[in-house]
Amino acid sequence: MDNNKLFDLTKKETQLEIASVHDADLMKIRCFATTEGENLNGTIFPPKILLNCYRTFIDKPVVIVPDGFNNPTGHGYDYKKQEFQNDKRVNVGHIVNAFPVFVTDEGDIIEIYGGAEDYDIFSEERKGELRIITDIVIYKHYFYDIAERLKLLHDLGNLSFSMESMVDYYKTEDGASVCTDISFTGLAIVDKPAFVRAKSIEVAGQKEDEEAMEFKEMYEAEKAKNEALIAEKAVVDEELENTKTSLAETKEELANSKAELANAQAEVEALKPYKEQVENAEKEALGKERAAKLEKFGIKDIDVAELSEMSNVDFAEKLVEAADNMKVEVAEEENKAEPMGVPQYNTSTGSNQDKLIKALGSLLK
Repeated sequence: MDNNKLFDLTKKETQLEIASVHDADLMKIRCFATTEGENLNGTIFPPKILLNCYRTFIDKPVVIVPDGFNNPTGHGYDYKKQEFQNDKRVNVGHIVNAFPVFVTDEGDIIEIYGGAEDYDIFSEERKGELRIITDIVIYKHYFYDIAERLKLLHDLGNLSFSMESMVDYYKTEDGASVCTDISFTGLAIVDKPAFVRAKSIEVAGQKEDEEAMEFKEMYEAEKAKNEALIAEKAVVDEELENTKTSLAETKEELANSKAELANAQAEVEALKPYKEQVENAEKEALGKERAAKLEKFGIKDIDVAELSEMSNVDFAEKLVEAADNMKVEVAEEENKAEPMGVPQYNTSTGSNQDKLIKALGSLLK
């Protein structure tokens, strides 16, 4: 191409919709990428050129230069160096499809191929304009926070795109640039697609003095045009600033809530080892306590860990079993201790069995 230029072809209004999502890791978006006619930067896109070149959108990247809250900013272009700042640009998706449509003055959208036979899109008398729609996917699995922010901006009606491309063009007598060939290089998610200043024309050509002078002239022309637009829309700008202030407050509240949640989660994670230590210590103490109770019934070969895992019911049954065994042993000892024909009397209060039951009751307390 001759005199290759990279232009921001932003429209004043970018319409889009969030398409149905079949893959949980992808966010699908459909939007108007560009339109025929003269753009805000004075570049003219003939419909025939768009129809010839719109397919170059397909499989190209979708980029964003996010701020601290994952909101889109600009293209990430350094005008002094005349190059992109690739360390700031994040490739969050790609374009999967592109197709032309005809949008009537009434707002009806008609696909060019298979529905627009009644419209002569090359006629000067037609009422409407040719636009290019792109279907894009955002890699939600890898850029979840950015995808959530884009969904919020979409719900607020503030999600906009700006196309990037390499073009051939020629200059008219009044200084306008008429495209003769376009190679679309992608879409950028931006914050101000309509009221752009230095971002309105992005030059990615050679850096000779002649190119630099041409860039300066085009920049000054665009600066004047945009200053005029800003002056005419002062009231709208004021309303927009009020909305931005409210949105900024919401962003700050969301950021604070997110930070608090993160701190709480970190504290919980930090306490987990101590919780496990306490639980293990309590189990060990319970096992030892139960072992001590069983030793009073003469049971010494005891697994402390196993005792700590027993339910209260199971342990009570084990105590009763030990008490029964001990009662039998005591009875046998008493029988052995009494000589035949010699009566003996127990002068203490209560039988040995009563004493055993009383001891067992105290152990279970």
